[in-house]
Amino acid sequence: MKKAIAMYVRLSGTSRMKARKIMRAVKNVQIILVSLATIIVLSSSAFASYIYDGYEYSLTTNTYAPTENWADAVVSELGLTAQVVDWNIIKSEFGGSVDSLRSFLDGIGVMDVYNAPGVTWNGSQTWAGTTRSYGINRAEGNVPSGYLIHDQIQGNWLLLGSWPADRQLVAMAPVPLPSTMLILGTGIAALAGTRLRRKKQ
Repeated sequence: MKKAIAMYVRLSGTSRMKARKIMRAVKNVQIILVSLATIIVLSSSAFASYIYDGYEYSLTTNTYAPTENWADAVVSELGLTAQVVDWNIIKSEFGGSVDSLRSFLDGIGVMDVYNAPGVTWNGSQTWAGTTRSYGINRAEGNVPSGYLIHDQIQGNWLLLGSWPADRQLVAMAPVPLPSTMLILGTGIAALAGTRLRRKKQ
């Protein structure tokens, strides 16, 4: 900072005190811009997601073993309000039509039968005490041979199966309300203003 002030004084002929004030103002603008960028990143996902009825559905970036704690995994990746989606939620929210299922699966990035992300079923992540974790398969009516089906939606369009494999997880979290983001932004701006006032004193 001192070098920047000295260079500015030398090049512009401005007094050292005025140069310091300008540099402080620049620093405060930088803080505000970084804060705004953080808000934008927090309020929009950098990954495929589907927003429906106040919730954002998405897949985790990492894969998790059937024996890992999936609830902790989604919180770790996606925040405190995130939870693993249960099969019953998919069935009740999106099972009414093929179009609804297609929109949901396209939105979260499940494009074929081989991409089988994990879900819970009645709160359990594994079948009957085994290490076979539950997952969904976009079969579109074509069930793979030898596939164990626990449940299905719309004539085998979407299947609930199980297999002892590491999986990405289907997660859901409440969508932040615009008012929440406004409060957060106002708080950050107030902090920046407080810092500016302290520096002036």
